[in-house]
Amino acid sequence: MNSSPVRALSWTLPLMALLAGCYVSTQRHPGPMVATVDPLPPGTTTQYPAGPEEVLVLRIADPVRVRRPGQAADFPLYFYKKQARMNAGSWVFCGAGGRAEIILGGDASVRFLGYGSGVVGSPSRDEPMFFLHEVETAVVHFPELGQQVRLPGGAILAGVRGPFVIEREHDDILRVRNRSKSVGRLAYMDEQFQLSPGDVIDLPILDGSTAPREEDPGFQTQTGVDRQISFRGDVTLIPNGKGVRISATGENEVLGHGLRLRLEKGQEIWVDDFVTAAVAVAPDPVVPLPVVLDTNEGESADSEDAQDNSGSEDNK
Repeated sequence: MNSSPVRALSWTLPLMALLAGCYVSTQRHPGPMVATVDPLPPGTTTQYPAGPEEVLVLRIADPVRVRRPGQAADFPLYFYKKQARMNAGSWVFCGAGGRAEIILGGDASVRFLGYGSGVVGSPSRDEPMFFLHEVETAVVHFPELGQQVRLPGGAILAGVRGPFVIEREHDDILRVRNRSKSVGRLAYMDEQFQLSPGDVIDLPILDGSTAPREEDPGFQTQTGVDRQISFRGDVTLIPNGKGVRISATGENEVLGHGLRLRLEKGQEIWVDDFVTAAVAVAPDPVVPLPVVLDTNEGESADSEDAQDNSGSEDNK
């Protein structure tokens, strides 16, 4: 009689523990995060749609990952599968110490040396052939017909063949080197730069976009040696020396050197051609002075040697 309560308790405790497991979570504290937005935003899955162009991505050194257009997950390229064919709109990620090359066709290619990421563009949609988002060092080869590459920040680099080297010199400085035999063109905000073979230019990476600005038909443009200023409204531009004086006589707007200015009536500013560099003059060659041997010193030395020899013979 006394064993029945004990037996009932032995069956009740496991049953209670089993029922409690249906309501108790074994997840460690804190629990999993709950999405505040449902469904989640598409992110970059719709930013770069798939295009008809096809490229070949080669993994040279780990780590390299790729993502197909329209997908939210990427996959790595392992040592036993070092290449993948991707369509326009695909992402390419290269980790620190990794190396990857994207062969775009027509002798065009983009090579990542170190950390970097980018998206394959679709020239059939009037896009650049490649979008560089993050870069440590990248080497770009253009096709013979010429194409464009979008740099981090939005600037557009165009050229024929290559190579053009893009380096992240600092957190906010991007360096572009022209190592090709042809002239490259760089569109940065409202400036157009020509990169001759061997030229190097440093571009600031601003918080806003550095993409080329479309020309407004309402603006007039004054172009100098290294100056391009656009203006509209009641404003007068007077070139003077190595700059221009801008005087406002009413409502106006002035664009130039990456600045957008609105002057009040009666205000004046001076814009200096700070990008104009003086032509370096080669110094005159240094002509070495002729070397003249002093014969008197040689004769005196010979006479002293002769006297020493004669003195030594007399001593003997």
